[in-house]
Amino acid sequence: MKNMIKICLAAFLISFAAKEAFGTVTNLSVNIDSVTGVTATAVYVNLNLTGTNGTGSNVTARLFWGRADNATNAGSWTYSNSVSTSVLGSISFHITNLLSGYKYYTKGQGTETTNIVWSGASSNFTTLSGYSTSVVPLGYHAVMVNSNGVVVAPSNFGTANGFNATSDVSALVAYTNYANGKFTTNDTNISNINISVSALTNSVSNTIDRVVVLEGAGSSRYFARTNASDTIEVFATGTGISVARTNSTFYWSIPAGKHIYSYQQRVDGSYTDGGSIYHSFGTNDVNNTSASTDWVPIPHCYREDSLANVPVTARPYSVTPSLVVISGMGTTPGVIYHLRGGM
Repeated sequence: MKNMIKICLAAFLISFAAKEAFGTVTNLSVNIDSVTGVTATAVYVNLNLTGTNGTGSNVTARLFWGRADNATNAGSWTYSNSVSTSVLGSISFHITNLLSGYKYYTKGQGTETTNIVWSGASSNFTTLSGYSTSVVPLGYHAVMVNSNGVVVAPSNFGTANGFNATSDVSALVAYTNYANGKFTTNDTNISNINISVSALTNSVSNTIDRVVVLEGAGSSRYFARTNASDTIEVFATGTGISVARTNSTFYWSIPAGKHIYSYQQRVDGSYTDGGSIYHSFGTNDVNNTSASTDWVPIPHCYREDSLANVPVTARPYSVTPSLVVISGMGTTPGVIYHLRGGM
């Protein structure tokens, strides 16, 4: 997700007289004052720099946010933005391109030379639903027809709705003749399509034969992980592949010389990271060492309880390119998502 961040810095200067009256604040300190203006896709978060260490260096005020509360683990937050300032005061971060109807967490950080401090407990907000709840009122009027089905009241029904019996019938005849010509052309096209479909059927049959030969040549389908709520079945060029899970991350062990064609797995919403899971495929089968060499599976997902399709995405994880993050699932415990990936 590409986020566009507009940052508006509003700071107040401390005058010499104020310093004389209240003294200079010598403890680096930040806090989140407020979260305002929440819409379906944007929000304002006001970070307040309330003190510095008096080193004379600018303070880097940074705001972190994402759909999981990663506390003071800076590397685990999904997004962040920062501003450098030499004065105390309020800094307003305008966060856009959020997903509607989701809960987000946010936390502030201040850095002065090598000293780093964090704001208190993470704040959170939920973006508004993207669906409109307004209802357009409709008016209803009686229409009377005679025994032949002709509208007799209101008398201006035809003209008020933009049609005229004589001209519309003539136009209908013309369109009917035109359509008959198109039907003749379409009959020819359908015949050509039938021929193409027959040829495609033969090609599919040949492909199936080749797949059967491929399976017989050493490819295998088996379970690489057998836990009830997160089984993983693979179709690969041999046995020996296994998968272990820690929290939301699945670690694959792929013997040298083995290759995965596809896999399917069951995912319980309770152990997703805000609806996301991570795969570490290693380097024997998939070379995930940088964004330019990542091999990302093509995913498809549905809920096992309702069989409803769930739109998911797969991409290299921005924090750790050796991981593939698959996002778009829910977090409800007991809801099982059936995920398939083609390699």
